[in-house]
Amino acid sequence: MMNMNEFQDVVLTGLGAITALGDFTLHGEKPSAAKISASSESGTIENFALENYLASQKTYLDRCSALALAGCALALKDAQIEAAADAARFGIILGTHFGCIETMKGFWDKAIEKGVRLANPLLFSHSYFNSPISLCAIEFGLKGYHATFCANENSGAEAVRAAFDAIRLGHADAMVCGGVDAVTPTRALCAPGERAGEASVFFVLENKNMPWIAVPKPLPPSANPGSIASNSPKKCRTFRRLWRCRQHPGACPLHTRLHITLNFSWPFFNIAFTK
Repeated sequence: MMNMNEFQDVVLTGLGAITALGDFTLHGEKPSAAKISASSESGTIENFALENYLASQKTYLDRCSALALAGCALALKDAQIEAAADAARFGIILGTHFGCIETMKGFWDKAIEKGVRLANPLLFSHSYFNSPISLCAIEFGLKGYHATFCANENSGAEAVRAAFDAIRLGHADAMVCGGVDAVTPTRALCAPGERAGEASVFFVLENKNMPWIAVPKPLPPSANPGSIASNSPKKCRTFRRLWRCRQHPGACPLHTRLHITLNFSWPFFNIAFTK
C-alpha cells in the first residue's frame, strides 16, 4: 500500500475557459464582470466559432463537442504544450451533465421516423456522453488515463478531482481535465424553466517532477507577485489541496498559490481568481 511519501506533487500549468463572460487563461488576461453583455446574461456564448481555437477542419460536431475541443486547445496552448512528450502518460478526464444531447435527439428522431436500419450512423457516433472527450483525445494525441464523468452540477469538479488523483497516485504524468455543457433546444426540453448556461473549462495538471517543470520558489513579501516564475521554463502553480466547497455544490476550489474556484452552477459557469 502506497504511503503519503510516495504521492506525486501536482502543479497547475494551464487553463482554458470559454464562457459567456469571455475567455480565461491562467497566464493571460481575465475578463471582468463589466464585460458581461445583455445577451450573455442568459449564459449563452455569443459568436462562438471553433476555427478561432483549432486549425483542423471538422465535418459534423455537436455544440458540446465543439466547445470541448476549443477549451482543450486553449488550455494546452496556455500550458505551452504543442504535443504530448509521452502520449501514453498524458490523459484526459471530462465532466458533462448533458453531453451531446442535441445530437442524441437528432439521431433518435430520425430512427423513429425512418427506422433504425436507416438511422444516420454519423449522428450516432457523435451522440454519446463521451464523444467530446474522445474527439479531444484523438485531436491532441492523448493516449493516457481517460474517463468521462456525469454527475449533475458536480461533473466538472469530479473530473478535476479524478485527474488530480491520477497524477498524485502515479497513473499519469499529465492530465487535461474539466467540464463542458452547451445550451441547446433539447436541453431546454429536459429542464424547462432552467436558466441554462454553457461553458468549456479545462485545466492542465502535471507532475511537478517532470524535467520541463520548474516550480517557482516563494518570494519574500516585498517582492512583486507578478515576477513569480517569470524565468521558469514553464509557469505553474503548486497544488496543496483539492476538495468540493460545501457552501456551493458543484464548486471545485483548487487551493494553490493562486486560489481558483470553478463554479459549475447556473446561470453559467463562473471562475473566480483571488490571491
